Amino acid sequence: MKSGMRTRAIIFTAAVLLIAIVALILIFFLPRPLKAPADPFDLNTVTYAQMMTLPGMTDHFAQEILDYRTTHEYFVGVYEISFIDDMPQNLYNQLAPYFVVQGAATTAAGRTEQP
Repeated sequence: MKSGMRTRAIIFTAAVLLIAIVALILIFFLPRPLKAPADPFDLNTVTYAQMMTLPGMTDHFAQEILDYRTTHEYFVGVYEISFIDDMPQNLYNQLAPYFVVQGAATTAAGRTEQP
């Protein structure tokens, strides 16, 4: 009888340790949702230096965003940064809450213009 109780105690202890290890892994290694800043940057006025303060932003993509803005004159919506070549979906998801596009109005051509 004592052997059976000891085996159960060992199994119980191992299960508790396994649950604790899994919980720690989930807490420390799963990505946390990002909170949007109180004052997100307007994509039509944001500077390279401002973008470089954002988590996950790289030199390459900050410059690509500026190049896209120069080529297209302005952003219609935040979704347009997903059109940038090689922009990974997870980076877009991470950065999108930090941007806004203010003052866009739809035109007859379907593209929006800045007032």
